[in-house]
Amino acid sequence: MKRMETEFNVLFSDEKSPYFQVEARKRMAIPFRKLKGRPMVQKNLVLQLFGGASRIDLTFFKLYQPSRSKKAIPFEKKSLHKSFRIKNWKEHYVAGQDMETTLTYVTITGVAPDEISAYIRSLSRGKSPSLISFYNDQYMMTVDDDEFVVIAKSNEEIDALQNFFLE
Repeated sequence: MKRMETEFNVLFSDEKSPYFQVEARKRMAIPFRKLKGRPMVQKNLVLQLFGGASRIDLTFFKLYQPSRSKKAIPFEKKSLHKSFRIKNWKEHYVAGQDMETTLTYVTITGVAPDEISAYIRSLSRGKSPSLISFYNDQYMMTVDDDEFVVIAKSNEEIDALQNFFLE
């Protein structure tokens, strides 16, 4: 999660979406419907973003715990293990905006591009999305059943990605 903050200046635990935390020239949104049912385009997008030698990490929102409750309330849909080989799991605890809840985020390092593709395919088949972000040294991507949001470290990288979609 710290890597996401330092590389992209995005605070994943912020109330604002990562899309609105960066300047417009470094981001793009792709409607999910444009890629639904097109597994090769999805795979090519993932390879365009994450096919290099840079390590890929993912961070997702796992659960929150109100201060007056002994029981945490899960948010993650408990099926990420079907898409990802979970090896390096690290939990991050963040105080909620109201300072009365604790939010738990999980970062998994060393994710493979084919695992990201498998997750996207599962969304295409109707799986409920998690609040999740994938990132490497150049790109960050959040995906749900509504849209793909891609954030690049530089304007040139986002321009190259937009050209990829025009081809």
